[in-house]
Amino acid sequence: MAITALGWVGFMTFYGYIAPVARVAGFSAADLTWVLVIVGAGLVIGNTLGGRTADANLRLSLILWPAAMIVSLIVAGFAAPFKWPFLAAAFVFGIASFANVPPMQMRVMKYGKAAPELAATANISAFNIANALGGLIGGAIVDSSFGASTIPFAAAIVPAVALLFIMWQERGSSVAPALSQPALKEAML
Repeated sequence: MAITALGWVGFMTFYGYIAPVARVAGFSAADLTWVLVIVGAGLVIGNTLGGRTADANLRLSLILWPAAMIVSLIVAGFAAPFKWPFLAAAFVFGIASFANVPPMQMRVMKYGKAAPELAATANISAFNIANALGGLIGGAIVDSSFGASTIPFAAAIVPAVALLFIMWQERGSSVAPALSQPALKEAML
């Protein structure tokens, strides 16, 4: 559950403070609704992809999606001064970040197989801890001299630590049998 909390902090840091970053990109307050709709479409796609890839290969999914979210945050940071590239990066961020949810839930349920529902419920608490930490980090960045454009970069730091923990824990795990590349591509379709 600590991995869930650490891995999800990046999502909440950026998503919770997307409005000031969108303003840096040139979007007005009236445009923010559409920015969130675009990100939300990415969230739906990502949740679907995450579920499919986690079913196909949980170990790979546990590493692939957090890494994709970290990369998307860094790209969003570089794209922050530019309106349309930022919007595209925010959409990809939505996909990559919500693709993390199914593998994180499946992992916790696997390790809590004696009481999988209890494990899943406890994992939701870990997501909520990340929500609070993301707000704290994002607020600190906005109030600092770094400014809103650095929020995506700050959001990538804690999930990078979580990714290292995942890689360390999964290095010898038999979470799921490895699938061939064609089988994994089929799962993503």
